[in-house]
Amino acid sequence: MYESLRSILELLKAEKVSIDEAIELIEALYEAEKNEEIKEKSKDEAGKKKFLRIIVDSQDGDKVRVNIPIALVKYAKTFVPKNVKSELNSQNVDLDGIIKMVEEGFEGEILTVDSEDGDHVKIFVE
Repeated sequence: MYESLRSILELLKAEKVSIDEAIELIEALYEAEKNEEIKEKSKDEAGKKKFLRIIVDSQDGDKVRVNIPIALVKYAKTFVPKNVKSELNSQNVDLDGIIKMVEEGFEGEILTVDSEDGDHVKIFVE
């Protein structure tokens, strides 16, 4: 980038471009640099593998761990055990809404529920 900037300034110094033209060239140079940074950031984010994680610890000792790659989140409901779905439904948890949030790029804790009878449910993306 510095070489390109130097070339623009050399053109200006040699009076081959006007000040306004040099400004336009410099703005275009910075815009191209910004676009390149955005592309690189997107590549870095695309390389990270994320998971939807569902943890259920019931009072009667059942422990369920479900880890679903985000790439498969559309099919997440088919991987969730029936007892986990029942527990989520009993806690008024909208699994379809959670899946939509994940598909839209949400990251972090989505939901934690501690029931009166000691059951614990946690859903998060990492």
